[in-house]
Amino acid sequence: MLAAMKRIAAACLLLLATPLYAATAPLLLDASAWARPRSGQALLQMPVLRQAVAALGQDGRLVIHHPPGEDGVVWADQLAHWLVALGVPSGRIASVGDGGRDDALLLQIDHNPKGTP
Repeated sequence: MLAAMKRIAAACLLLLATPLYAATAPLLLDASAWARPRSGQALLQMPVLRQAVAALGQDGRLVIHHPPGEDGVVWADQLAHWLVALGVPSGRIASVGDGGRDDALLLQIDHNPKGTP
């Protein structure tokens, strides 16, 4: 168990040290990708999450645009909790229920958002 946690922590550090990607458009995390069995290691393998976390940089905030309704809120909360468990500070994650799709979360990176350090 401890060895697995060390591997996940090391992977998170590598993930955060990855060069920044230009986040010109929101990234899509579709329902089919999220429906697969989840673990810390499985999430670290998802290209869209790797891209989103890498694009955060030192001053970014991840905004999760989720479908309206309870299912969308639960989905966004699950993702946020997983990201926090993998080392993303909770204060750098926000979610809003204005996603235009029922089958995907839109992940958008805001740099230097008002009200954040």
